[in-house]
Amino acid sequence: TPAQKVVDEIKALGGEAVANYDNVATVEGGEGIVKSALDAFGRLDILINNAGILRDKAFLKMEPENWKAVLDVHLNGAYNVTRPAFQAMRDSGYGRIIMTTSAAGLYGNFGQTNYSSAKMALVGLMNTLKIEGAKYNIKVNTVAPVAASRLTEDVMPPEFFEKMKPEYVAPIVLYMCSEECKDSGSVFNAAAGYYSKAAVMTGPGKIVGSPDKLPTPEDIRDNWSAIDSMEGAKPHSELNVFMGDVIQAFNAPEESASPGSSKQEITTVKGLFEAMPGAFVPEAAKGADVVFQFSISGPGGGEWVATIKDATIKVEEGKADKPTTTIKMADEDFLKLLSGELDGMKAYTSGKLKIGGDMMKSQLIGKIFDFKKEQAAPASSGAAKQDISTVKGLFQAMPDAFVPEAAKGVDVIFQFSISGQGGGEWIAAIKDAAIKVEEGKADKPTTTIKMAAEDFLKLLSGELDGMKAYTSGKLKIGGDMMKSQLIGKIFNFKK
Repeated sequence: TPAQKVVDEIKALGGEAVANYDNVATVEGGEGIVKSALDAFGRLDILINNAGILRDKAFLKMEPENWKAVLDVHLNGAYNVTRPAFQAMRDSGYGRIIMTTSAAGLYGNFGQTNYSSAKMALVGLMNTLKIEGAKYNIKVNTVAPVAASRLTEDVMPPEFFEKMKPEYVAPIVLYMCSEECKDSGSVFNAAAGYYSKAAVMTGPGKIVGSPDKLPTPEDIRDNWSAIDSMEGAKPHSELNVFMGDVIQAFNAPEESASPGSSKQEITTVKGLFEAMPGAFVPEAAKGADVVFQFSISGPGGGEWVATIKDATIKVEEGKADKPTTTIKMADEDFLKLLSGELDGMKAYTSGKLKIGGDMMKSQLIGKIFDFKKEQAAPASSGAAKQDISTVKGLFQAMPDAFVPEAAKGVDVIFQFSISGQGGGEWIAAIKDAAIKVEEGKADKPTTTIKMAAEDFLKLLSGELDGMKAYTSGKLKIGGDMMKSQLIGKIFNFKK
């Protein structure tokens, strides 16, 4: 048999191998294959799901039995073998799993609806397995090979078939099976010595409509070019990361702003640094001792130093002798970052923001500067500030932190379910640019917010980023998720 021939080849080269003739299309077959490996070698470190068949026909001629036969082997077969293999790998704390997809699944191919569907489904299986296997050091990747085999002998032109040796596929598969490969959740094409990464990419998108105005088909049509754009597209490592980007899109600052001299002045880098002491938030800088060196390139750039100590700030042009943290950006991007138009995390991952020295200290920038606050003296009463150290105090201070201008047209009832010490149930009802806050449970809340007390206080004070809280599971949102984006706009506990 072909399987025995491979076993003989391996043994002839000094290796060990065992053949198995179970059917991957059954649960029992998958378990039998894994058991054979464990019986022969004592453990299971690598699984390559490569079993496959073809039953090619145009879609309208595709009989149910041909559809099912292909999915049974390719998709169900991968499930049947991977499940017991995953258990063995989890028990040993190590594993490498390779799925075999196809360009037909990634890009489509006439007459292969069954095969394409099964092959693309394996990518979905990989995407979730990589998450579930991460804590057990199980990495899952996928290869999309184009190679001469018994499977492709009848569909490739003879002259092309000769050039597509499977030996060209083996090296990348072996590398992905090794301890050196750090990737997990990746798809790679392999054909005759050509290798490339394939990925599902998501464009930047466009917000259409508002919480109080549903978009119409005409609105979609009018914004189609922005919705359809792939400029700046990127992959997402998992669902929560994608949802984080969705949330971030709703948190982006509105383009319209009320006229005011302070807003208009900060159109240059120099103007921004001159305004920095006024935007400084001393309460957020308690205990901070840091020297920031800002190296801003471009026509309006320069070198600036911000020294923060004992909740005070000193800003001057020039270079520091021993900066704690250096920030390097282009002038245009820096202005967008400090105004809130450019997200810091996105700026860093895209290479627009380069950080040197103590990277952790750079996180302070988003907390200790507020270029939106009014250039007015701080409120005379300190009681409200002190009260916001408890959940109850925060809800009592919520009406004062409410920003009516940002809540125009908003009609929402938030139910806050705060667990842990100092927690409880609170309702914030907002309508006609007015707010009513009370303790208790709402009959029909629009949106529910569930958090631990400590995390909730950090969220509302700005110490904990909402997107990070959501993607890490610290923040759970129920009901109308989109309405939760209002919280960051209609409350300002720093004012």
